[in-house]
Amino acid sequence: MNRARVTFGILAAISFCHLLNDMLQSLLPAIYPLLKSQLALTFGQVGLITLTYQIIASLLQPLIGHYTDRRVQPYSLAVGMWFTFAVMLLLSMAAS
Repeated sequence: MNRARVTFGILAAISFCHLLNDMLQSLLPAIYPLLKSQLALTFGQVGLITLTYQIIASLLQPLIGHYTDRRVQPYSLAVGMWFTFAVMLLLSMAAS
């Protein structure tokens, strides 16, 4: 297998994971009305969900990126996607 083909495969896998990540990130704002009605949340509580989400996206993500740039962890992208999937799955089954 030549080097260009392997590189393209890795780039395609990273691009696909990034696509899934962006789709999951757009899911949370889309379900705000469902969260508000089904869980009887106030606008303030929905705002706190948004605040938490934005803090994690804005502050924690660059810190984790800096850490993983320094210490190579080839499976960190896949593990992160599975954690995101698990949280969204658990959120779909939340009763309160």
